[in-house]
Amino acid sequence: MNWREGCFYASAVVCSGGLVLSSFAADLVTLSGRHYKNYEVRNVTDRSVDISHDTGAASVPFAELPEPFIRGNPEVAEKIKQLREQKLAKEKAEKERQDRERKQHLREVEKNAYEKAKQEQFLKALFLLPPPETAGKKQSRADILPNILFIEGDNGAGTGFKVKFGRENVIVSNAHVYLALVNPRIRDSYGNEYKVEQMISSRERDLVILKYRPFPGEAPLLNVTPAVTSLRVDSMVVAYGNSQGEKVNATLPGRLLGIGYDVIEIDCGIVPGNSGGPVLLQSSGDVIGVSTYSKTRVTTAQTAGTRFGSRNLSNPYVVRRFATRIDNLKMEDLEMLSQSDLNRDRQYFAQIGDVLTRVGEILESRSSNSSIDRVVRELQTYLQEVGPSILAVDDHQWASSYLRREYKERRDYLQRCFKVLDVGDLVLASRLNDIWKHADVKVRDVSVPARKQECPKCQGAGQIKASPFGLSIRKGDSFKRSYESCSRCNGTGSITTEEGSLRREYSISSSAFQEFNQCIRKSSRSFNGFTIGGFASEELRRFSYYDQSKLLEKNVYQLAESYTYQGNHRINEALRTRFVFIFGRLLKVVVVLRYTPRSQQFFEKYVKDNFSNPDEVYDVNCSVAGRYLLLYCEHDALGPLTQLTAATSKDGKDLL
Repeated sequence: MNWREGCFYASAVVCSGGLVLSSFAADLVTLSGRHYKNYEVRNVTDRSVDISHDTGAASVPFAELPEPFIRGNPEVAEKIKQLREQKLAKEKAEKERQDRERKQHLREVEKNAYEKAKQEQFLKALFLLPPPETAGKKQSRADILPNILFIEGDNGAGTGFKVKFGRENVIVSNAHVYLALVNPRIRDSYGNEYKVEQMISSRERDLVILKYRPFPGEAPLLNVTPAVTSLRVDSMVVAYGNSQGEKVNATLPGRLLGIGYDVIEIDCGIVPGNSGGPVLLQSSGDVIGVSTYSKTRVTTAQTAGTRFGSRNLSNPYVVRRFATRIDNLKMEDLEMLSQSDLNRDRQYFAQIGDVLTRVGEILESRSSNSSIDRVVRELQTYLQEVGPSILAVDDHQWASSYLRREYKERRDYLQRCFKVLDVGDLVLASRLNDIWKHADVKVRDVSVPARKQECPKCQGAGQIKASPFGLSIRKGDSFKRSYESCSRCNGTGSITTEEGSLRREYSISSSAFQEFNQCIRKSSRSFNGFTIGGFASEELRRFSYYDQSKLLEKNVYQLAESYTYQGNHRINEALRTRFVFIFGRLLKVVVVLRYTPRSQQFFEKYVKDNFSNPDEVYDVNCSVAGRYLLLYCEHDALGPLTQLTAATSKDGKDLL
């Protein structure tokens, strides 16, 4: 025993109250090397020993106490024993928890592998030929009513149908019906509710295929037409569905008007609620498509008198209706979805839907007596509140390609709302619309002759470099570049880009013209030397470079007038410069350059470094269009002004 141990054995006395007193003074040296002279133990806590010594007091953790001190202090030894037991119990519990989690993880991995194998088996079965015993047998015509299904959710309703697809009995509907609905329920006309076991969605088409749990004694299912392209256009067809979501199966006869790669056009009177319903060939009862969407267009001079124009003078609108093909689906176009992944997608998709609904309600709340400024303030406040939640949705990893694509469209719309509200464009758009509504607008269709422009293949030179043939040793002049006549323009350097047609022109009173001009502000900083929002008479004469000899094209379209010149007065690499004027004000400048990765990098940095002021009346952007790089500047008034002529027309895609 060394002198230190002897000191501990000789000095330690344990009192009944937990107070340890030394019979005579001694020294304590901790494991970390701290030296306390003439110490006395005053108290023992759960994790340390409180002592007094020559120079004061200290609290020494159990981990710092030497073994002889612990052996000589039973209370300390008991405390340390309890701590060790607690630590061991905690470690044991942690190990058991990790074992449970590992086993749970293995079960989930096995379950996911099993589910994935089932999905892959389901996917392959969709593209297998019928069993040999049924091949060649004529399929009996199935009854319609048992195979039409009503799909309803918290936020809408649509249609589905049961069909034999490959070797599987499945439910088919539109993706925008089943995937976008919150808490969807699928029922038939007899009240039977269907449980979905597997889900497959198209990456490109608005289509979903569901494996379901069949009911005993299920009626024969519908069949798919092997090849829609073999059908005769103008064939009689019938669409079925839950028209307007009223839980009633409607029968809508019509004709097959056209066949495309992924859609067909029909004239059945499908309306919202019919989405996801089958379109059947009347003669066979086989499915040729899935009712999906309609497009409403206004009749123009070009469409008048055709099936694409209205024959009713009091109603200028014409509706075209489309169904999605399922006969030519390919396995690589389909993706498998799990219920858990889809539930998360639905949750985030519903959030953006709620935001858009509220934005629409705020915009519609404006009455004739209310101020647009009040609406703008309300929109700004609301969008600021939901901004953080929208950013959270942006980070979501979408499992469904369809919902990801639809979310992006809605997100882009909200992004435009944010931008518009930041710069006050909504107020400007409202004022411009008010002027347009009260202006005396005269419309006429003007005959436009065939138009020519510079040949894009040879850039107006009429010649292109000849392609060398074969490999050979070339000498002397053979190394010189050889040229041949351009095949696109036959050596003329220009091509006809538009046959003779009609152009719609608008004229307004001088007072309305002045009102529009008062709404267009001039930029405080120039772009490419031009004042955006400046008067045409000033901007076209600002630089002598832009004279008649360099004018490539002048065009008039509705309210806009554009001039395209060769090159640019400042940018030597520029191929063309285009100016767009509306109501005599410069609202857009486009500089066209040859695309190279280096030029793109340079001009993107140039835009970022020089045009980032959100308070300016224009936006500057840089984008790639094929072989060209576009550097363009647009006035805030350009968008609202170009939409004025569309205020009385409708041209869009309406999901049914």
